[in-house]
Amino acid sequence: MARQLTLALCDIIARSKFADAQYTVDICRGLVDEDEGAALEAASDYMEMHDIDPSPAMELARRHDRALGYDHDVIEQLEGILERIGKA
Repeated sequence: MARQLTLALCDIIARSKFADAQYTVDICRGLVDEDEGAALEAASDYMEMHDIDPSPAMELARRHDRALGYDHDVIEQLEGILERIGKA
């Protein structure tokens, strides 16, 4: 599920207006097969840095969190973005 969430976040990042977005997407997509956790963290960190709205991926993020059975840092990070941009 981390792989799916990473790819969903990459799709959102790819649609953003930031100059380095495609570079980040390429890095995360390249890393996801080798280290899902690192790729997911990199994608969510990028989204947090730029306050990119994660709404389209939140249901998947919540399912990922429930599958882990605890509050994962990524869900907290994405929910924090939603709060900052007024969508919480």
